[in-house]
Amino acid sequence: LGPDADFRDGQLEAITALSQLPSPDSIDLLIDLVSVPWPSARAAALDALARTDVDTFISSISALDPDPHWSVRAALASPGNFWRYSHQSDTAMCKTLSLRESWLTPGKL
Repeated sequence: LGPDADFRDGQLEAITALSQLPSPDSIDLLIDLVSVPWPSARAAALDALARTDVDTFISSISALDPDPHWSVRAALASPGNFWRYSHQSDTAMCKTLSLRESWLTPGKL
């Protein structure tokens, strides 16, 4: 896999650690990581941001266009994440996930 794979594994480990030990000091870093090119890092950063500060997470996703990579949208829409975040702002979550299916809206699940 090479050094890039090791570096990426290390990045994911670090982002996961930030999500497990939430600190307001990490919010700016997590916001920056939401826009990195690697989809796995974006998904992990969004999850860590939501665990660290759900209000900042909601305001961040409401300002984002739907992620171009399906895996990031899927990570946001996973059952645990969807329920955790959707009670804060149904509109922001649905816009970010680009939900077109009416059965997926929080009020209908």
